[in-house]
Amino acid sequence: MTYNKIPDILAGIILSNNSFDGAISASIENLKGLEVLNLQNNNLQGHIPSCLGNLTNLESLDLSNNKFSGQIPQQLVQLTFLAFFNVSDNYLAGLIPQGKQFATFDNTSLDRNSGFCGRPLSKECESGLVLGFNFSTGIIGWILEKLGTQQKATRRRRIRRN
Repeated sequence: MTYNKIPDILAGIILSNNSFDGAISASIENLKGLEVLNLQNNNLQGHIPSCLGNLTNLESLDLSNNKFSGQIPQQLVQLTFLAFFNVSDNYLAGLIPQGKQFATFDNTSLDRNSGFCGRPLSKECESGLVLGFNFSTGIIGWILEKLGTQQKATRRRRIRRN
């Protein structure tokens, strides 16, 4: 679905409580005048498009009760007018963007996801390298093997110096 023929003056899209599925098209960024986007309670999936950060007039964004995965795009910090934000009940995880407006949203707007961390939540993000779930095969296994070899060599050098 493309949005090329929708006028720039469109201020709101409220398509909640339907059975829409699929992903949000990147062409939504053409709706520069959009102030309200409510797609809650559908079956939308995929990642939240980073191009939503280009909708700088957006005041309300509700993507709750869908099947979105991945992280909240960092580009959403560009939505300085955003007063309402809800992504609860999805499969999202990772660091919450650190824009000023994200500190003002109620934590319930993030509830029932795979695992958010960082402010405004009390759960801090883990530090370290995360490469994926399958660490035993392919390029991931090779990288971990090299990292392990490098750590062993560093330990041997430390022992020899002492």
